[in-house]
Amino acid sequence: MTTARFEARERWRWLGGHFKDRKRIAIFALAAGSATAAANIVLLLLLARAVDVAIPAGNISELLLVGVAMIAVKALSSAVTIWMTRLSSAEVVAAISAMQRAMAGRLHRLRWRDLHRLDTAIAGARLVHDAHMVAQMALRLATAAIPAVVPFLASVAILLLFDWRLAAVVIVLLPATRALHGLGAWRLRATTHRFLDRFDAYHRRTKHMLHLLPATRTHGVRERELSAHGGAADELAASHRSLVTDVAVSEQAGGLGTTILLAAILVGGGIAVASAAMSIGTLTAFLVAATQVQAALTAAAGAIPAVLSGDAALARICRLEDAGGLEPEGNGRPGPEPVRLTFDGVGARIGDRRILADMNFELRPGDAVAIVAANGEGKTTLLNIALGLIECDEGRVLIDGVDLAALDREAWRRSIGIVPQHPLFATATLAENVGFAAGDEKSAADPTGVIDALLATLPVGPEASVGENGALLSGGERQRIAIARALAGSPSLLVLDEPSNHLDADAVAQLIDLLFERRERPTILMATHDARLLRKVDRVLALEGGRLVPRSAPAGVAIAS
Repeated sequence: MTTARFEARERWRWLGGHFKDRKRIAIFALAAGSATAAANIVLLLLLARAVDVAIPAGNISELLLVGVAMIAVKALSSAVTIWMTRLSSAEVVAAISAMQRAMAGRLHRLRWRDLHRLDTAIAGARLVHDAHMVAQMALRLATAAIPAVVPFLASVAILLLFDWRLAAVVIVLLPATRALHGLGAWRLRATTHRFLDRFDAYHRRTKHMLHLLPATRTHGVRERELSAHGGAADELAASHRSLVTDVAVSEQAGGLGTTILLAAILVGGGIAVASAAMSIGTLTAFLVAATQVQAALTAAAGAIPAVLSGDAALARICRLEDAGGLEPEGNGRPGPEPVRLTFDGVGARIGDRRILADMNFELRPGDAVAIVAANGEGKTTLLNIALGLIECDEGRVLIDGVDLAALDREAWRRSIGIVPQHPLFATATLAENVGFAAGDEKSAADPTGVIDALLATLPVGPEASVGENGALLSGGERQRIAIARALAGSPSLLVLDEPSNHLDADAVAQLIDLLFERRERPTILMATHDARLLRKVDRVLALEGGRLVPRSAPAGVAIAS
């Protein structure tokens, strides 16, 4: 996928792809417009009848009948229009919702490195703010602009039937009056883009401020951060003022155009009535028909600000859609039993730097293997390759002899218990965080009491909130919960990255008991420098120069006691 794919018409074609199975939107919109057009024709005929016949004859009963008929026709037309609008808007909202789900699904499938390059503030704005603006644009087109087409054509036809010469004057003046409205449109487009850019900058700055709030207070730099945030707010406010002004200019220019049109009709029609070429009733109906033409154009033109904003938002959504590559998906599923994990000539690079080279390694069912390495040598990369989060540049990763590339990565990772070096937490209860990884294929059941034992020393109960990303927890508490989450569902393989981080001696002893002293011990692959853990594993492998070298524990291994 290239950025050029989403330039100009292509991004609209991409958006149209989300509406391709919702062609009823156009049917509903045209039905609403047809109901309005039919009602307008009947109303014009009734109006002409009232002015030319009932009023001059002083026929009150006929005049009342005309009035009741006009109300009934308009009420029926309004009911049909509301019904059709409801149906078309439901289709539009469903299409936009599907687009948002597809965008969120794509973010979940981003390659691991692309995922970590993602600006989450920008992605959030695209999924929420910009998708909402695209929805407003689509709703405006479906419920106002498209339904206005049929009434516009019908009203022009009525004008031609009433008086083709006066109708010609109206048709000539209409583009000129619309041009007045267009005087501000070109500036409105630029102002809209500028406002959205300032909105994004303010959104990013606000998220940055909130993220650094604890550090700001700790280091006493509140004024500096507030100044930077206030500057972004001032720029957004100035841009917002310009946007409101340009919208007002565009609307007032349109009002001036309407006045010019009505004045021309009044003069031309008045001359026709004075020369007996037109009745007063026909002139009245003509004037109303002209306002209906103008109203239809105004409804269509009223979508312009929404289209400009929606187009700008769509361009930004497509830039997110164009960002990064997707993780490949296989079809096979790993078995439920413990597996044999094999690295067959695996190599990996980060940029121009070779991290892993020609790595051959096998983890048998029931093994407990520890990887030790200096910082930056690639042990976390190795674990991520085993998890299928990162693609190896050379060689293969085999699961029971089957290439991991051919397996369903999600199913593979659901069979694994994972403790990353920097675990993340949902803003939820302790119990919900422990059960976070429990999916359709495993539950957070704890028949052996392992998880309960691990969490027993925590000062909070299962229904207590852990705060945003575990902010209410200490480092040791976070690590206990991360380990409990990894053990939920009795995984066949545990992948642990520095699992003793932040744990005191008693907690590490408990961890050793959980991992190594129980009969139901899973297969374990861990990266650690902790001598207490290294003494318990079956094998210790040192990662040096991109290759694994057997070592004994703890002698000859750089460890932390």
